[in-house]
Amino acid sequence: MQKRLALWLLVPLLFSAGCATVPAPAGRSKHAQALAAPRGWVMQTIPASRFPLATFLPPAITPAAQLTLYLEGDAMARIGPACTCADPTHIDPLALRLALAQPAGAAAYPGRPCQSVFAADTCEESLWTALLRSRRSCQRPARSSMR
Repeated sequence: MQKRLALWLLVPLLFSAGCATVPAPAGRSKHAQALAAPRGWVMQTIPASRFPLATFLPPAITPAAQLTLYLEGDAMARIGPACTCADPTHIDPLALRLALAQPAGAAAYPGRPCQSVFAADTCEESLWTALLRSRRSCQRPARSSMR
């Protein structure tokens, strides 16, 4: 009986410890900017109809017959099995790395809603967790926009 009780007390503690190890959203956004800086790419915030979008663009934009867009996946909808994420900004933006590594041609990295730029009035956790069973959030972003 005591072993069972100890297990019930230990399991939630392990899940919450996993949630605590995720870098803060501002740090994740700064990481993306640090990846882009050596190539001269800069982050720009584009006002869209509902969400501001964080995009990364090369230093010179020249007209081209073909433009390659690198789109991220769902990012951080979940932190662990018991936690949803209150801000979906990637820890390591793979698509941005691919865009930066493109050897030739025009490329751009348009951000996804609520990633890298968090708009407190429109970014709701339910937008990226609607189909997930757990609604427990392990992390709450500041109520101001990150830039």
